[in-house]
Amino acid sequence: MQSTPYRWPWNGLFDMRDFALVVTSAMVANQDSGRITQNGRNQVRDFANTVRQAGALVVEVACSDPRITGVPWRTNDKFALSAGERFTDADIHIQSCGIDAFYSSPLEDVLNRSHRRLIGLCGTWFETSVHSTMREANDRGMECVAFHDISFCLNPQSKKNTISQIEMSGGIFGAVSTSTDFSKTFCNC
Repeated sequence: MQSTPYRWPWNGLFDMRDFALVVTSAMVANQDSGRITQNGRNQVRDFANTVRQAGALVVEVACSDPRITGVPWRTNDKFALSAGERFTDADIHIQSCGIDAFYSSPLEDVLNRSHRRLIGLCGTWFETSVHSTMREANDRGMECVAFHDISFCLNPQSKKNTISQIEMSGGIFGAVSTSTDFSKTFCNC
């Protein structure tokens, strides 16, 4: 698969039964809801369906930070996404109480119980939840790849810097690729 700064996975061993797609759905303030087009949502949903059909586990995590106050969350402060706000019909929908998907959530247990150590990441927001979740997964010994084409930035100008942070030091947190390259390489699409 085409990826930077190294060929993912680093050891060249890939089995879809070891792969999980983690889609972060960070809480969206009303003024930010228009930043993701319907086409972008469809791309995430279609990719999730493709990898699921190929044998991957798809987990969508509603990420939030309950310490933030005064922000008009679309979820009426319940910190859970309704079916209409989700990106996917994931195998598992869980809730995180922080910016990253692991914070105060069962994500690590879900991934460990299903023996998923190869992790693909996408969703909202690339520079916060996707990036933080990638670092946390790496700290837990998982091999990560971020799909930049289906990871949406709260600040579109930060995308280049977010990718650069992942690639620096030889990819200490993982690699960066696209959902298209992944599908062509591993899903026979």
